[in-house]
Amino acid sequence: EWAILIHKKLPFIFKEQITDCEGRYVLVRGLLYGQEFSLLNIYVPNEDCPKFMTDKITLFSQYTSDFGIIPGDFNCCMDSNLDKSSMLTPNIDRTLSVATREAGLVDVWKEFNPTSKDYTFYSARHKTYSRLDFFLLP
Repeated sequence: EWAILIHKKLPFIFKEQITDCEGRYVLVRGLLYGQEFSLLNIYVPNEDCPKFMTDKITLFSQYTSDFGIIPGDFNCCMDSNLDKSSMLTPNIDRTLSVATREAGLVDVWKEFNPTSKDYTFYSARHKTYSRLDFFLLP
């Protein structure tokens, strides 16, 4: 089950929620300060699945009119040169980069830290670091 917590003092008016049966995402839509607002919280499968990524970004684009945000664990990197300590680049990495660019989404952290290397995950099995978690905004 998914949960998105919204502080009770935030003037958010809930309109709609869309989820999948596997618990991979939840899309919440509503009004925030009088503007349409969409939030798509996402947990991408830990496998090479480019279609999942493009389908969810398309879903977000269809349900976002004024403003939205996609936070989540994408289980892939946006820029392998900066976001990985090894250079393996599965298809989903390229898919995320292309899909976000086509949808007009940016990785907020990277906007403020364009040349920085920092990581959100360590794989003991592969002895590699990766940045897999993003906040994407239009």
